[in-house]
Amino acid sequence: MLENPDQEVNSVMLVDGQLNFVAEKSATSPVYNRYEIDEPPEDRQAALEGRLCTEKLLAQFRQHLQDKSSHHLGYPFNLELDVGPLQQFQNLHINNLGDPFIESNYGVHSRQRKLFPEGIIYASRDSHYSIFKAAKMYRVQCITIDTYSTGEMNYDDFASQLLQNTGRPAIVNVNIGTTMKGAIDDLDEIIRILRDCGFEDKFYIHCDAALAGLMMPFIKHHSH
Repeated sequence: MLENPDQEVNSVMLVDGQLNFVAEKSATSPVYNRYEIDEPPEDRQAALEGRLCTEKLLAQFRQHLQDKSSHHLGYPFNLELDVGPLQQFQNLHINNLGDPFIESNYGVHSRQRKLFPEGIIYASRDSHYSIFKAAKMYRVQCITIDTYSTGEMNYDDFASQLLQNTGRPAIVNVNIGTTMKGAIDDLDEIIRILRDCGFEDKFYIHCDAALAGLMMPFIKHHSH
């Protein structure tokens, strides 16, 4: 702040005057005109032409992607992906904001679709670290199951852990190729154990097939 109040007032007036001068000069400056806002045309014909041009560009891009997809080979694309059932939600602004464990003030969300909110996650010791990280982030109880030396889930330990928690649903991570050992858990055996332990309609299985899922359909399986 200036020591002389009159000097401070004069300085403010000087700054205001300079700003006004800059604004007036800018309005007629060629440089200013280069940065004018390009507003949508008010003419309906021009607006229609713009919309048709956009639709043409999108159609050409769609055709380009379809042509490329018709002869694409390799990871990670699924060429039989069908998102048709989800198209009805594309124009809705779904946002799962806020605390994931209480009702949100924002009504357009999908959090009420959780299948087993009281479930327990079961994952073998050789599962990818992201499984345990996700469980911690979502504050879901996660029980680590022992593994054999090969990295495959120890099914006796799995059954033992299930029998200690029969009152809560089971969310099971099944490895189709562990990160370090390439071990593959026996999905059929896991389902049999779940049913034998009383989890007939109280389980959900996630198959982590990031490593071996691509090749499994082409591998011959031998009965034990």
